[in-house]
Amino acid sequence: MLKPSRYLVYSLSAIMASALAVQPLLAATFFTEDEFDKAAGSTTVIDFEKIAPEGGTALVGNPTDPAEFSGVTFGGSGGKEGLYVASNSLFSASGSDVLVDQDGRNGEIYMLLPKETYSVGAYFYSGTGTPVIVAGPDGDFEVKSGSFFGFVDEKPITEIKFYSNDPQGSEAVYMDNFKFGTLAIEGVPEPSSWLSLGILGVCGLALGLRKKTAQI
Repeated sequence: MLKPSRYLVYSLSAIMASALAVQPLLAATFFTEDEFDKAAGSTTVIDFEKIAPEGGTALVGNPTDPAEFSGVTFGGSGGKEGLYVASNSLFSASGSDVLVDQDGRNGEIYMLLPKETYSVGAYFYSGTGTPVIVAGPDGDFEVKSGSFFGFVDEKPITEIKFYSNDPQGSEAVYMDNFKFGTLAIEGVPEPSSWLSLGILGVCGLALGLRKKTAQI
């Protein structure tokens, strides 16, 4: 028959192993650019500047030929208008040139990322100022139009997208200062490390209980 202290070790270790097996680490999310920059470290910035003429637009992608900047593929919702870069004078909310899904219906922009990308962030906008939905590696997030939002993950991020949250699905979306980087989250032990630490902890607890029992 197992002694109580040994039974405690086996039981708690089994519980921890089961919990870790179904609780993968989630991507860290950031709602300010400064916090994102601190976590992401060095990033590549795509600011969409000097592509469109002053006061105008430049077509950069369509449903059959997506746009590509710095190794990132940008695609739209599939409307006939495609993706444009628009001068800052046309979108005063951003104050700079932006990438726009010009379709005007069910606005959406997706991004296919280079290999070993661990951080992604940008400023996201909707045409009417309603919140947008940013779909990332661990779910969807509602983001206020004109706000920065980003992810930093321990595993590579392959794709994100954002789209209009307008119930009527009738507004365009646009983005600015897209950032991505190759530095994963640091200082977070792997699940196996957590398990090892947990087992050591419960072993120590059991040993303490055994010593206490022996002294009684």
